[in-house]
Amino acid sequence: MQVAADPTDRAEEILVSASRLFARHSYANVTMEQVAASVQAVPGALYHYFRDKEDLIFHCYLRGLAIYRHEIEAAAEPGIDGLEIIRRFVRGRLRPEGQRMILFSDIDALAAPYSSEVHAKRWQNAALLADILDRGVADGSIACDEPLLTAVALISILDWVPFWLSERDYYTRQQAIDAIDDIITHGVYRREIALPKMPEPLSLAPFSRLAQR
Repeated sequence: MQVAADPTDRAEEILVSASRLFARHSYANVTMEQVAASVQAVPGALYHYFRDKEDLIFHCYLRGLAIYRHEIEAAAEPGIDGLEIIRRFVRGRLRPEGQRMILFSDIDALAAPYSSEVHAKRWQNAALLADILDRGVADGSIACDEPLLTAVALISILDWVPFWLSERDYYTRQQAIDAIDDIITHGVYRREIALPKMPEPLSLAPFSRLAQR
């Protein structure tokens, strides 16, 4: 006797495939027909799990944010300092089998109840990461004046990596991960020398004069 497929597993399969399509082509350029084809289903079958495309991307966002939270919590093992937790989270997020996230540029195009919940969960993840940065400040492993802002910056960096990382470029994936880990861990300037002043903004006046000729 054939065992019926678990609807939870099928919904997860749809979310994985839809997340990949939305990440690659954007919400506006992906149709429910394309999502259905990617999981070898007829379009009508998707509506057994999701009301419409907006409901689908909403659940893609929730799934991605839940993955982030799980990865942050998994990295926060007892007995290690804050910096090591951050490094474990970063390396775990960049591992080859890691789930690719959707960019959050489409959130505000969603209906208010959807966008509000996604924004709230994003800030919850950022706050969780900020707590770890605070822990690192307390144990002396991290120097950070604005933990929440730093957490948002870290998440933003990690969200964008899959869009430029390529196995066909001059670097290996491991070299890219090592470089990102080094920048996040050490920064790009020598800590034993004074931090130089911020440079003045580049003036566009010369280019404007050339354009007027």
